[in-house]
Amino acid sequence: MTADLSAYAGLSRRVAGLGPEGEIGFDPGCFPDGLHERQDFGELVIDSGLKRSIAWLGEGPDLPFEILDQVHSTDWYAEPEGWRRIGLWLMHLLLSGRDWAGLTLTHAESRIAEIYVALDRPRPASSFVDWAAPVQVAHVIHMPRPVARHAFADPPKADPPRIDDLRDRPMIRHGWRDQAARHRGRAEEADQVILSLTLEGTVALAELWLDFAAPGEARDEINIESPLAGFGATQPGSIEARFWKPGSFAFYCDRLDDLRLPDRA
Repeated sequence: MTADLSAYAGLSRRVAGLGPEGEIGFDPGCFPDGLHERQDFGELVIDSGLKRSIAWLGEGPDLPFEILDQVHSTDWYAEPEGWRRIGLWLMHLLLSGRDWAGLTLTHAESRIAEIYVALDRPRPASSFVDWAAPVQVAHVIHMPRPVARHAFADPPKADPPRIDDLRDRPMIRHGWRDQAARHRGRAEEADQVILSLTLEGTVALAELWLDFAAPGEARDEINIESPLAGFGATQPGSIEARFWKPGSFAFYCDRLDDLRLPDRA
């Protein structure tokens, strides 16, 4: 296993040792000075070019048509330590003052080569008003919570709820490094995943990944589904994401290095 994002190793051990009643405060001083625009990360594999289909009407013999919604999706695979480190990286971005950062996924099995996170900071509603400085987060208190399968959906699917404002749900998009592929816009050719998050949404996703990695957390699958064809957990128009840990339905082995993604025709 590639030992990257190693600067978070000590903080990761502290988070892993919290226990269900613990808490930890994050501020800029918890993290290394500065945050690189891009860093290598070998502990995450993402499969892309996937679709989930939902039939709403016409499956029976009474209608000569069928309404079938299709949503593009991604599958994310990591061991608990990988989920914890990407959660800390996201928390670092939130507290760094940067507006975006990326990870180059170096694991040979990953079909996505890069992920980027762009922060959507609050802005004045009026174009005639300027703020002296962008809104920044100074401190976050993290208290471990159980993880629901549909963690960002409305209650009771999300219990405990993690998103209070629907605008804080993530927007997830495909990206293409190659310009010609970008113009074609085919999901199966995408080699980037780009997340747009509000500040509160960034906290929610970072804490979700930290909780997903907790030693006592039995949940091994999280579904971040479209509100148009699933248990809403994203912005409308977003692609979906599923997060997997070892031993789950899709992550059938114990180690990321043993994972083999399904062949695609």
